[in-house]
Amino acid sequence: MKFIYTLMLAGLFTFVVYAQEGAKSPTDPTDASYAKFDKQIHNFGILDYDGDGKCKFAFTNTGKETLIIKNVKTSCGCTTPSYSKEPVQPNEQGYVTAKYDTKRQGPFHKTLTVIFMDDSQIVLTIKGTVKPQASNVNEGEN
Repeated sequence: MKFIYTLMLAGLFTFVVYAQEGAKSPTDPTDASYAKFDKQIHNFGILDYDGDGKCKFAFTNTGKETLIIKNVKTSCGCTTPSYSKEPVQPNEQGYVTAKYDTKRQGPFHKTLTVIFMDDSQIVLTIKGTVKPQASNVNEGEN
């Protein structure tokens, strides 16, 4: 019985080691493609209702090979992403933009997951608070 437990533990350990080898990080400078973002979090602070909820995350390809964004996924349908569609050459810049729907009042904290062609990923964050919609009712007037 002890042998079976030891064998199961060894198998689990081997699985964990191999699973970690498959994970890639876009911020590992030893990788061929390497995106260095100017920021990973954008705090809008207080936004007006139906105001400008757009921000831009710029990055530089500091790697040795062309960098291509495969997709950008958002944590919510209230955030619309756009990004550099053309390959970003070494030492060139690209971008990811996020547009938050500011017709939703209250605090927000949303993420954008940038997925590169080598399946490496990086998570960008936007956050802030949208003020309530201004009332058009003039009190005291008939």
